Amino acid sequence: MDSESKENQTKEFVYLMSVNHMSLYAYIMSMVGNSHDADDIMQNTSVLMWERFSEFKKGTDFVAWGIRIAFYKIKEFRAHNNRYQFDDDVFEQLHTKARANLTNANLYADKLNLCLAKLPSSDASLLRLRYGCDYSIKWISQRTNVSVQAVYMKLSKIHDMLGRCIKRLMAEESIG
Repeated sequence: MDSESKENQTKEFVYLMSVNHMSLYAYIMSMVGNSHDADDIMQNTSVLMWERFSEFKKGTDFVAWGIRIAFYKIKEFRAHNNRYQFDDDVFEQLHTKARANLTNANLYADKLNLCLAKLPSSDASLLRLRYGCDYSIKWISQRTNVSVQAVYMKLSKIHDMLGRCIKRLMAEESIG
């Protein structure tokens, strides 16, 4: 493989990994329930994914491929750790449930993004301040010259609107 192809492969892997890291980590965390163990398994999974990236079929589901690798890394981890010595059937059930939850979470996130795009700019700005920039309610209140209670009430209304929008989109999808 020439250096340009290797560089393109590296860029593609880094891109796919950065876009999908949280989904893979969520799967691992749901399987082990401990962030320190999940961090170690995620690191080992990432290394193996990079080593085997040439086996990944472009255009297929990167997360599904990564979960398959993580599944075996978690099994390997379980074999060497007494805290995770439960029946293989239970482990398989956890795996199935974790994958289903991840699929549902991704679907929910897609619907949330559609609903966020429909928000008035002032509501979207408030959400960006609170969650994107992680500013406190008090800080937002001071900067916008609105009471703390009014900020809480506005955020609550936005959350309710988003919740209703997501439920409506999910219902439409299940009907259609």
